Amino acid sequence: AALKNSLFVAVTAAVLGTLLGVLTARANSRYEFFGKKPSLSFILVPLVIPELIIGVALLIVLMQLGLSLNLWTVILGHTLLIMPFSTLVMLSAFNNLDQSIEEASMDLGETAFGTFRRIILPMVAPGLMASFIIGFTISLDEFMIAFFLTGTEPTLPVYIWAQFRFPVKLPSVMALGTILLLFSLLLLSLSEFFRRRISRSEALEIV
Repeated sequence: AALKNSLFVAVTAAVLGTLLGVLTARANSRYEFFGKKPSLSFILVPLVIPELIIGVALLIVLMQLGLSLNLWTVILGHTLLIMPFSTLVMLSAFNNLDQSIEEASMDLGETAFGTFRRIILPMVAPGLMASFIIGFTISLDEFMIAFFLTGTEPTLPVYIWAQFRFPVKLPSVMALGTILLLFSLLLLSLSEFFRRRISRSEALEIV
């Protein structure tokens, strides 16, 4: 049950974080608007704030709003944590696109949304995959925010932590933690693969 909860939270938070990262990176890479730099800095703040402070702050806010703790509150916290990573990955992808390709598409009669969907998104697909995998890995392994925001449905890291109270379960918990670590390393390797694809694409554009 804890594994199911973790997978649901990780997939949902990674999708939401990547979507918000795409929108943020797109706006910052292609448009000029008032407060552009301060807004980007504000979005990246979770990168430098300890997760303990983020978890406690979100818990206080949710309690003040009268909301109950469940998997969706964990998803909210993880999305907040994932979004800065996704924004940085997608900023790199969008900044290295040749803007003349977009202009050519629109000159040929395609709409802005059609150009974004048919031209831009396929070109930044490696960045999207890297962003999703990084977000999924972060959410799957994250403990502190989940510890504060989870209700009666614990995620896998919270479950593993709870089982340490029972010495008899230590071997199985250690085995489970090892499997989780190996799976996370596999996901990070995939993320690095897609990141290198972005780098190769940039090198080809330069040539």
